[in-house]
Amino acid sequence: SYSIDATINREQVTDKAFMAKDSWIFTKERNSIGNFQNTTYFEVDELKRIKNNIIAREQWLKKQNIKFYMMIAPDKNRIYGEYYPDKIKKMGTQSQIDQIYEYIRTETNVPIIYPVEEMLNIENKGFLYYKEDTHWNNYGAYFGYITIINLLKNDYPDLKIISENEMILEEKESLGTTDLLRML
Repeated sequence: SYSIDATINREQVTDKAFMAKDSWIFTKERNSIGNFQNTTYFEVDELKRIKNNIIAREQWLKKQNIKFYMMIAPDKNRIYGEYYPDKIKKMGTQSQIDQIYEYIRTETNVPIIYPVEEMLNIENKGFLYYKEDTHWNNYGAYFGYITIINLLKNDYPDLKIISENEMILEEKESLGTTDLLRML
């Protein structure tokens, strides 16, 4: 349901989501706009706390004979920022997620995946996320699977990668069940 203001102004905006260019919907939650604009940063003590939590998990898993890998899924607005409204502009050079990735990559030995560059370079990136949802679609999930498997193959070279030809990837209509469409 739309707010009264959004209905009167014919804008598709709520306190949780907004309609952008070409019918793309983006979240406003978890400081998403500030993260898109690169205006929010972690303090050094916050980064250290995050690093210590990750190291504690890695050490606990190591005691269980389990190797720890970390993946950061890029935010939809990082991959599809060109669909953001023109009035919302990038201001800084690094997002909080970029900040965490660089810090963990340089301050720990935890194998970490953050496939933002790979996702930005996919020729038809319109198939990685739903336009009306914060989550990957089937093809985006397959892409995530491939990035994880490629990292795991360093430690487990016998892993078999399921090729795209072995998958059945179909585009489906959301039928109003996607998270952002419900928020809007």
